[in-house]
Amino acid sequence: MSGNVYTILDTRDGEFPQVNLEALAVGRLIAEKSGKDLISLFFSDNPSAHLDKFAGRGVKKVHLFASPELGKFNLEHLGKLTINKIGQENDSIVVLPANIHGKELGGYLAAGLGAGYVTDCTGISEEGGKIVYKRPAYSGKVIQKLAASAGAALVVGFRPNSFPVPEADATGAPETVAETVSTEPAKAVIVEVKKPEGAALDVTEAKIIISGGRGLQEGANFSLLEELVALIGQGATVGASRMAVDAGWRDHQAQVGQTGKVVSPELYVACGISGAIQHLVGMSSSKCIVAINKDPEANIFKVADFGIVGDIFQVVPAICEEMKRVKV
Repeated sequence: MSGNVYTILDTRDGEFPQVNLEALAVGRLIAEKSGKDLISLFFSDNPSAHLDKFAGRGVKKVHLFASPELGKFNLEHLGKLTINKIGQENDSIVVLPANIHGKELGGYLAAGLGAGYVTDCTGISEEGGKIVYKRPAYSGKVIQKLAASAGAALVVGFRPNSFPVPEADATGAPETVAETVSTEPAKAVIVEVKKPEGAALDVTEAKIIISGGRGLQEGANFSLLEELVALIGQGATVGASRMAVDAGWRDHQAQVGQTGKVVSPELYVACGISGAIQHLVGMSSSKCIVAINKDPEANIFKVADFGIVGDIFQVVPAICEEMKRVKV
């Protein structure tokens, strides 16, 4: 049976996250290049509350999987339901974000479907009649180009914030199909999710990241970055280097780098971060990088689009004051 392009979507705390719209945009791009239909599998405790999000996104059909158990991410439930739904198709392409849950689910689906797996995809093109998926490799030093064999199934994990999300067009609402959900007790379930106090937008999904490192000297000084993020508003969050996390200044969920999270924001501001290769791996694909460091020889300036050589305890407050003046 010939396959389709599938986007795997779910809700988070009852909300429809921005990364779902990115998944639909990436799925539509692949569907148009491959000549396949775009189908969505939507898992939620209340999927009907978000059906308006699919209109004008090029989706032909949405399969609704509704169950209280699907209100929280569960690898077994999502994986088995997805494989049961599309497992008979020979050349299906499954699209999902390469975030923490997406990477876990992507590997599960690739194994279950006997499919190839491309993760951290940041670009898609058409070359020699094949769809080519691009991803950073070797700590971001090279860009790999990967293509699936003819007729092979593929799982594609895209890096959040790497693809634009166009405005909805006039294609209208897709057909919806309510699926019967039968979920056996999973071997492991999420009982409770505890977020660190003051936790904000996840760094993998933020459009703007103000990140701090050793130059902040102590955890209390991250308040400078928090003030700047508050002035920027929606779409911004605070990140941290590994050193700052290891020192206990910030929670691990904010860590950017090889042993933390890989991010691709529109703007990345590195405050007091020297630019070790392990950190650069996690943020070098940012659209615009601004470095603030008093050491003019800091490695971070080699990858920065704009650099400010200065004391962050003077520069960041000055930026905050200017933003307050402009906002008045």
